[in-house]
Amino acid sequence: GNDLGFARIVQDCYSLLRFPTSCEAAITDAWGKLDKLEIDLVNMFAQIRGKLRSDARIAYVAYPHITLNTEYKLELFGGYSLDVTTEIRSLSEEGEIRQRAAVEAANAAAGEEYIIFVDETKAAFSGHEHRQRAPHLAGVEGRLLAEEQRLQALKALGLFILTHLPDHAC
Repeated sequence: GNDLGFARIVQDCYSLLRFPTSCEAAITDAWGKLDKLEIDLVNMFAQIRGKLRSDARIAYVAYPHITLNTEYKLELFGGYSLDVTTEIRSLSEEGEIRQRAAVEAANAAAGEEYIIFVDETKAAFSGHEHRQRAPHLAGVEGRLLAEEQRLQALKALGLFILTHLPDHAC
């Protein structure tokens, strides 16, 4: 996740200070890092293997989805719209493909299966993604939802409150 900048994606796509073009830039940046991720993982696995006993095994755990598979869009006036759910889930799926490929390449280079890819994470984490109501956050989520509804009502009236300027703004 840190290799692809998921912390930035969460901040730019889900925080109260989100801005659609910043979110899109964070996702685009992550897509650009996927090839390097696969190579870096293969190299890291080889380095770890060099420090382990010959009978040691590595369990490499997949990442969970960070968003529910429900519609979530960020929009600006003028028709700009970013389908955040589709973009992030697509990135997540491709990331897992690259992780699997790195595990397979490292195992092939070693001539044995010393890395086990644990892919049950998404199923285990299901229901805890963004936009999922958590009982311990009900009060906070209620206030955030009310604020989001207020902003949507202002937007419907043709009013717009800018809560975050992109980095390149003057």
